[in-house]
Amino acid sequence: MLENQAPVKVLPDMSEQGWYNPAKKYKDDFIRTQTLNACANNLDNIPHKYPGVCADMFNKYKSEDERSLYDWTEIFTERANHQSYSITEKENIQEAVGNLVTWIANKKQKLVLN
Repeated sequence: MLENQAPVKVLPDMSEQGWYNPAKKYKDDFIRTQTLNACANNLDNIPHKYPGVCADMFNKYKSEDERSLYDWTEIFTERANHQSYSITEKENIQEAVGNLVTWIANKKQKLVLN
């Protein structure tokens, strides 16, 4: 997803700084790889970072082969209702999640999950 520039920064606390960008010129391949790995790790940890019913469904109640990116995006949808966000932020998150789901649907043939 990161290599294909998926719009994954759907929450306000997912800042612009430090995210992998395949179009960016990195100092060397090591830094590029480290940045990509760090961002992938951040995405992998979303179900742990934002606990809730959807994260539990993704982590505890579905086996590895039953999980989908759509289940993963539901974590963001649930998080949008968190009390720490303003109404405007909640609406922006919902729209960003919709954009991410649309992106996933449009690119599903290119995405390979391990």
